Amino acid sequence: MSPLISLRKVSKWIGGEQILKDIDLDVFKGEFLSVVGPSGSGKSSLLYIMGLLDRPSSGEVFFGGYRVDFSEDRVISELRNRRIGFVFQFHYLIPELTALENVMVPLMKTVSRAEAERRAKDLLSLFGLKGKEHRKPYQLSGGEQQRVAVARAVANDPDVILADEPTGNLDSQNTEVVMDLLMDLKKRGTTIVMVTHDFNLASRADRIVEIVDGRIRS
Repeated sequence: MSPLISLRKVSKWIGGEQILKDIDLDVFKGEFLSVVGPSGSGKSSLLYIMGLLDRPSSGEVFFGGYRVDFSEDRVISELRNRRIGFVFQFHYLIPELTALENVMVPLMKTVSRAEAERRAKDLLSLFGLKGKEHRKPYQLSGGEQQRVAVARAVANDPDVILADEPTGNLDSQNTEVVMDLLMDLKKRGTTIVMVTHDFNLASRADRIVEIVDGRIRS
C-alpha cells in the first residue's frame, strides 16, 4: 500500500535549536496514527510539517505520492483546503459567525452557498448539533465548540485529519464524544493523525509513534 504522507530525513531548526532530527515516517491511507511524547519533543512541529503549515529545514515531504514543493504557495494552499483537515486543542472558531457559518467557511471556496449550507447542516446534525446551527460559539459549550471544529475540518471531505491535542481542553465526557467522532471518521475511510500526551487516548489508534528529543523512538 502506498503511503498518503511520507517524510524523508525531515529536520526542523527554530533559532539555534533543532526541533526535529532526520524523521522518516509513512502515514497510510485509512489508518489512525497517534503521535505521543513529552512536552517539547517536537510532536506539534511534526504535525504542522505533515499538514503543510510549516516547511522543514531539510528533508522531503510527499503527499499522495508527490514531492511537495514548499515554494509553490498556490499548490500548497489548494492541498490544505481540499485534502487536509485540521483540529487543534483550541477550536479557533470565528466568534462573529454562527456554528453553521463556521462550518461553511471552507466549503465556500469550492461549492455554491446553497450547497455549502446544506452540507454544513448535515454535518452539524451528524455530530449531534441539530437545532444549534445558528448559535454563536459563546452560546455553545466547550464540547459543542470542538464538535463544530471537527465538522469544519471534515467539511471538504479531506483525505486526512490532523488533530493536535483535540481533547486537551475538554472534560472526560466531551473527550469521549470527540474521540468517538474521530473513530467514526476513521471507519469511513478518513486517515487520522492525532498528537496527544494521553497514552490512554493514543492506545485507541492503529499505531503509535513516540517522539523523544526530536527523534522517533518507536
